[in-house]
Amino acid sequence: MVRPTDMDAKNLNRRRFLQAAGTLGVAGFIGGGAAVLKNEDRLPTTMYFSAASDASGKHYLAGVDEEGLLRFRVPLNNRGHHLMTHPIRSELIAFARSPGNEAYVIDYQKGQKVFDIHSGNGYHFYGHGIFSQDGKYLFTTENDYKNGKGIISVRETDSYTVVARYSSGGIGPHQLQWLSDKNTIAIANGGLKTHPESGSKILNLSRLDSNLSYMNAQTGEIIEQQRLDNSLLSIRHLDVAVDDTVFTGLQYQGGSDDLVPLVAVHNVHDTLNMKSILAPDLELLAMNHYTASVALDSLSGIVAVTCPKGDTLTFWNYKNRAFLRSVPFKECAGVVFNAETNQFLVSNNYGEMRYFSVKTLSEERQKRMLVKNTFWDNHMNQVRKV
Repeated sequence: MVRPTDMDAKNLNRRRFLQAAGTLGVAGFIGGGAAVLKNEDRLPTTMYFSAASDASGKHYLAGVDEEGLLRFRVPLNNRGHHLMTHPIRSELIAFARSPGNEAYVIDYQKGQKVFDIHSGNGYHFYGHGIFSQDGKYLFTTENDYKNGKGIISVRETDSYTVVARYSSGGIGPHQLQWLSDKNTIAIANGGLKTHPESGSKILNLSRLDSNLSYMNAQTGEIIEQQRLDNSLLSIRHLDVAVDDTVFTGLQYQGGSDDLVPLVAVHNVHDTLNMKSILAPDLELLAMNHYTASVALDSLSGIVAVTCPKGDTLTFWNYKNRAFLRSVPFKECAGVVFNAETNQFLVSNNYGEMRYFSVKTLSEERQKRMLVKNTFWDNHMNQVRKV
């Protein structure tokens, strides 16, 4: 077990955050990041949200219902990436694509932007974040690019002021998610050092150090870290099962002809190290060294992973660590699991949205949807009524 890394919390109101976290509990979020709405809220049974662009190059946050009807489209200053719904308020956060310095608070009942969050001087967002269960805090992955360090920033959600900054346990933290204890955060540290002045150029290609870190959300302590044997594999995206199995999607920074596994699993309660899941060579070739979005169903163990650079949607089983099948899907992007319908909904960069049955892993073609002049980005989220 790796010992805690240093915390970066200078000049911040950490005491207030720790007291509140200890009293209220820094808790998890309903599976897949889906918020639950009261019946009186004025929305369809389920709404799906994703960042998108149009043919003119303008960027939006868009919301559609179960039948693909566009309910709203909110302009964004920059291209969006991931988004997270607030567990209590009818708000969601749309994060600008890395290296963005903005995130946008959007009221999805009214379909309008209400607030811009800025990363602050010397920092930029990595496009992902999560709320505490009580909605009082937002945790975001960020780059302290002056010092080349990965940071988890904690903001209170009244004014979205930073109250603490912790080390992410590595470089280039990307997606993060809660474990079931409602206090531990799994963090995908991609290991890629970048700087806004260099765009997306990787500045440490010969010294990549990607890891999966587990952080105590109340103290910032890194309680465990896992690494893969191949140092050129970057851990980028993840989803967490109810038994705390973390399923990760990887991106490979090595030779174009190399065949390497692109998903891996770990469970903090096991004594086993993080392990990759193998797939046939032709499937690895089709994935083209790149995974974009991960969503799992804890009941069946089925995981869907999009591979837009390979025009391939892949399915896995995290329980028996097995590859199941792939489906051709041009520039597939976001994926979300709907537990009510037992389906994965998958988008692509051409405005399509397709439902796939968990039982058959096949598309339900009669439900295929198309949102015109809408090029979906790599992540999706949902809100449903109960």
